[in-house]
Amino acid sequence: MELQNLTNDKGVRSQSLEKLNFLSEKSDWSVDDVDWSRPIDYAKNWMPHGLINIRFLPSYGKMTLPQKRRYNQLYALAIAEQFIWFEEGIVIPILQKIVNQNKLSPDLLKCLEFFMEDETKHSRLFRKLICQVNPEAKNGYRFYNLSHFQKRFYQTIVGYPDFFSAWIWMTIYFEERTIHISKLYHQEQSQGMDETFVKCHRLHMIDEARHVQIDQYLLRFFYDQKPVWNRKLAAWMYRQVVKAYASPKRISGYILNEMKTEFPESVSTFDQIINEFELLPKHKEFIQKMFGPEALGRTRKLLDSYPEMRPILEIIT
Repeated sequence: MELQNLTNDKGVRSQSLEKLNFLSEKSDWSVDDVDWSRPIDYAKNWMPHGLINIRFLPSYGKMTLPQKRRYNQLYALAIAEQFIWFEEGIVIPILQKIVNQNKLSPDLLKCLEFFMEDETKHSRLFRKLICQVNPEAKNGYRFYNLSHFQKRFYQTIVGYPDFFSAWIWMTIYFEERTIHISKLYHQEQSQGMDETFVKCHRLHMIDEARHVQIDQYLLRFFYDQKPVWNRKLAAWMYRQVVKAYASPKRISGYILNEMKTEFPESVSTFDQIINEFELLPKHKEFIQKMFGPEALGRTRKLLDSYPEMRPILEIIT
C-alpha cells in the first residue's frame, strides 16, 4: 500500500495513492450538474481571451469585434474536441492496456480505474457541451482533425504503451494544461463568458487537480525503470508533440477557413493571419503565456528532472 507522499528532487510533490483514491471516492459531481436547459449565449465569448493564440499575430488587430468573438467561440469548441480526443483516443485505451497487461499493486490499480472513470465522464461532459451548441453534432471532429502522419503517430503509441512511454509525458502536459485553462475560465468569468462553458470547465478541474498528481506515479512505475535508449526515444516522440503545440496551425487554420463563409468581406484578413502562423513559435510572449511557469510550472519541473527531457524546455522557453 502506497502510504507515503511522492516528492522528487525538484520539489514536485504528489499525495499518496491511498489519499488520491480517497479523494476520488469523494468526488461526486455529475454531468447533470450543468444546467443544460440554459441556451448557449452567442453574444458572449465561450473561452478566456487569454487562450486565444492568434491574438499575438500582427493581423489579428484587423479583425472586427464580432469576428474575434466568433473565433473565440469556435476555438472553445475545438478545445472541447481536443479533450474528447485525448481522453477517449489516448488516455482510456492506454490505461486499459496498462491495467490488463501489468500486475499492479491494489492501490495503483484502483487509482487507474478511477482515472479511467473520470476521463469517461469528462468525455461525456464535453460531448454534451458540443451538442448543446450543435444538436446535430456527430462523433467526428469539426476542427480537431489530425494529419495522416499524426494519426499513425498516436496509433503507434496507443498500440504499444509499454514500449512507447511518451504517452506519460503527453498526459502530464495535457492534465496541467487543463488546469491552466480552467483557472483562466475562473479568472475571466466576470468578463462575460457563457455560463455553460464556464461551468463545464469548473467541473472538469475538480478531477484534474488529482490527475496531475497521478501522473507522477505513472513516471515512477512505467517510465523511471526504462533503459536510457528507451527514454531517449520517448523524449524524441514527446518533442514532436510539444513542437506541434508550440506552432499551432491546423486547428486555427480550419477555424479561419470556416469563418470565410460567415465573413466573406474579410477573407484577405484571415489569409494574412494564416500566413503569419509561422511567427508564433518565435513569439516570446506567446510562448511565455502558453508554456511558461504560470501555465506549466509542474510540467517544466518534471522535464527538468530528466536529462533526456531538458532540451524540450528550449522549445517552450
